[in-house]
Amino acid sequence: MMLAALLLASGFIGVTAASASAGVQATIDVQKACQIKGYLGASFWNTGPYGWYCYSFSIPPTTMYTAAVDMQNYCTRYWPGSRAIIVNWNLYGWKCDGVRV
Repeated sequence: MMLAALLLASGFIGVTAASASAGVQATIDVQKACQIKGYLGASFWNTGPYGWYCYSFSIPPTTMYTAAVDMQNYCTRYWPGSRAIIVNWNLYGWKCDGVRV
């Protein structure tokens, strides 16, 4: 319980009415979500939740490779049993729902 209070107070996780009884929601680190799949980082092309993409460059840097961000993979890896959901219709609206702390 102390860990949950500390994470909540630090803003790392947030509680919503929908998740209060089933755990909490954790913010998805989109850069890390791309890096764990082997990409260099993440960027976006629009401000909606589906605007994110992962990128890498070839060596020498003549080609850029892109892929969709696997939000569910991030949630499964860092918060087993949670699921990736959109709580706000913007780039930062993705959360891992049902996080047990």
